[in-house]
Amino acid sequence: MFTSQGVLEPGMSVQVFSFNIGDPLLIDYGNLVNNAFLRIYGIDLKQANALNGLVLESKRIG
Repeated sequence: MFTSQGVLEPGMSVQVFSFNIGDPLLIDYGNLVNNAFLRIYGIDLKQANALNGLVLESKRIG
């Protein structure tokens, strides 16, 4: 998926830590995930309309 900041490719991943049990894409409008992608890849998922379960997959570890 092409964005104005770069390309989202399969296999890109970020790790976020949260005390919440729910999906980080749904909690606080996905800000944890978006901030992690901005920090690591320089891609703003909100601006690219890619901050959703159709484009991203979340996995709980631990």
